[in-house]
Amino acid sequence: MHRRTYLLALCGSVFAGAAALELRTRGSSVSNRPLTEYDCPPFEGGEDWKPTVCSHTVDTAAAEIFLQPSVERIDDPGELTFTLTNDSDRTLHVDPWDWALRTQGSDGWRAIEYTGGIASGSLELPPGETHEWDAMEIADYFADWQFEFPPGTYLAGVRVADPGPANWMRHAALFRIEE
Repeated sequence: MHRRTYLLALCGSVFAGAAALELRTRGSSVSNRPLTEYDCPPFEGGEDWKPTVCSHTVDTAAAEIFLQPSVERIDDPGELTFTLTNDSDRTLHVDPWDWALRTQGSDGWRAIEYTGGIASGSLELPPGETHEWDAMEIADYFADWQFEFPPGTYLAGVRVADPGPANWMRHAALFRIEE
């Protein structure tokens, strides 16, 4: 009986390890495609991504509200930040924890599953002001301290209340973590 229990435990451990390795490597192929060649958003579907303003397609000189990564390519995600800029004439209302993350793998774009705790908040961003998030802060919240941004191409977006007809708009930053 002990041998059967041991074999079942061993098989379960091997399966769990293989599944974790597959999850870590499935989306980790780093594309050489220039970020400026991606659409906004760069994938089909996803109603929570409509409408979207993307960092790689927005004209920051003309746009009133936009999200930008501190750099588009980086090898240390701990040094990456995202800045939401409000150049409009109205105060924006943002839930600072309403983020969505997607990564590009060899099989296309996939959502990074949210596994964090339940949190919401309210952030008022007055005209002419900015708000900055640290990428690892978002990853920690989003995936309950289990996500570390392995090498790959990502789209991170936060929803902002828009007083226009859309009501909510996703502002997204396209970036690449390099090996």
